[in-house]
Amino acid sequence: MESPNKIRRSKAPKTRGKIIKKILFTFCALFLFLAVLDFSCWIYLRRNWYFKIFRPDNELIYSLRPGGSYSSPIGGMTPGHWKPEAPRVTVKVNQDGYRGKPVPLAKQPGEFRVICMGDSITMGLDVEEDKTYCALLQKMLSEKMPGRKVTTINGGVISYTSRQGIYLFIKKFLAYKPDMVIWAYGFNDQSPLIGHKIRDVDLIPIAPGAEAPIGGLKKNAIMFIIHRPTLWMATRVIGRVILQARAAKFMERLGQIDKSKLPAPKSTEKSFENSKTPPGDFRIQLLYINDLARENNFRMVVLHTFGTSDVYGRISERFARENDVPYIDFAQIFMSKSILAGQGKFADQEPYKSMLERYEPFMNPGMLEKWPLHYLTTDNLHPNDLGHHLIATELTKTILEQTPRR
Repeated sequence: MESPNKIRRSKAPKTRGKIIKKILFTFCALFLFLAVLDFSCWIYLRRNWYFKIFRPDNELIYSLRPGGSYSSPIGGMTPGHWKPEAPRVTVKVNQDGYRGKPVPLAKQPGEFRVICMGDSITMGLDVEEDKTYCALLQKMLSEKMPGRKVTTINGGVISYTSRQGIYLFIKKFLAYKPDMVIWAYGFNDQSPLIGHKIRDVDLIPIAPGAEAPIGGLKKNAIMFIIHRPTLWMATRVIGRVILQARAAKFMERLGQIDKSKLPAPKSTEKSFENSKTPPGDFRIQLLYINDLARENNFRMVVLHTFGTSDVYGRISERFARENDVPYIDFAQIFMSKSILAGQGKFADQEPYKSMLERYEPFMNPGMLEKWPLHYLTTDNLHPNDLGHHLIATELTKTILEQTPRR
């Protein structure tokens, strides 16, 4: 009769073989699942308007697709505020990879160049190309600077954070030798992480040639999903769809609340530790772009856009004050102008009156009374024609104050 020890030893190789087979089967199943998921995301993105103007980017997660375009109705985040026949907006990306007419890289003698860096507000999500504040700024500055060629370039990209903005600026737009750079980030920096726990500041190098803290998209092996820009783009698109649905419901509920009875919100930097760009990193990146300005002899104007937390606004304002950089708080300007418009003291003046007349027929009844920000925005966030004109007007004043007359 065999001893128990011999029996156990004879069964051990079989047990190890079964474990190895299970591990291999699990690995193959996981690989197949991720491959199917990747292909499904690719199919989804091919049908989504995002894919029409975006492409995966191993350095920036995604970037604008040269020659891409899409058309969508205005007010996409708040469709219930607009009638079905609301006008559509066409967004086109030129062959050089940004919105607007292509600009030659070589700068003419005496030419004044302004590059507008930002997110969907700068890019002009809900307005035609010639109505963006960047395009209007060129027209207004040209009128105020006769005899001098003025060129503006729209460096805005939907959903970009300041980290992506710095990298894009160095990679693409610094070579245009700007005299002035408009810096309008913050809203997406403050956004919470969706689907992953890796911040943009950890994943994207601060400049081409630099190393990301965790190796970047090409080297990061924490999860297979992060290796695939297509899947990364899908998480952002799906996250945006979810946020839009939640935002629409929240906005509808908010309209039924007596806001005078609500306590004032109190946000601190700690509240944004889990954001794409925590406040500390947001501050560092402002200092970094300011160093670039000094090294490359251009000036900056920092904007605090509507929808961005006061936490990020205070960081921008303090940075501007300590570094002698012009700062414009458009969150405050939009709020005050919307109140005045509701009182008939702002939107009754040209050119804003005719602009508003274009939108009013397509709004559902009572929207301006319920949502005064619709005087200046299409969805309580993205500026409409009036909002972009207001931004361009304020920027023109500020730039002229900072530019020596010739």
